[in-house]
Amino acid sequence: PPPPLRTQLGFLTDLTQLDIGDNELTGAIPTQIGMMTKIVTAANGGFLSRNEHTGETIPTELGALTSMTSGGSFLSSSKLGGTIPSELGRMSLMTYGFYLNLNALSSSIPTQLGQLSEMRAQCRLESNPLSSSIPTQLGQLTEMTSAFQLKSNKLCSDVPTQVQALSSGVTSGWQVTTGNELLGSP
Repeated sequence: PPPPLRTQLGFLTDLTQLDIGDNELTGAIPTQIGMMTKIVTAANGGFLSRNEHTGETIPTELGALTSMTSGGSFLSSSKLGGTIPSELGRMSLMTYGFYLNLNALSSSIPTQLGQLSEMRAQCRLESNPLSSSIPTQLGQLTEMTSAFQLKSNKLCSDVPTQVQALSSGVTSGWQVTTGNELLGSP
């Protein structure tokens, strides 16, 4: 069977790049990865994406990765469950690659994700069973130019005016209403 991700990895606190995506890693994501506070980039783009963390949750400690500017594919397609930790909003230097898509994340989108105000591209939360309304605080992502994707969730209500205003700056990949239960959706 594929190996679990080892907790000792988190003790490599001087690493500035991490890419262990596409390795069929299993089990929980070690909370100790939050101790790797010097990580700036996901190197070749995988970070922890495309692994086999079936039903495991995202550790709140990942919010301590406040130096990260590029998450690559971050946590995409890793079969994660549970909720999106509000602590991820502390990753305020992130400019590219905040992927939480293609998982089984449920509940609502934390308002704290609006603190990712440097985000320019690839804010992707699509294809999860996220529910509730879209937080108005996401309208603070005013630097977004491409791939703002909330499609294929269970989001309901209206798209807040503050979030809809982002669509004028997002030149490609604006996908918010498709596959949701938003008022005025096709």
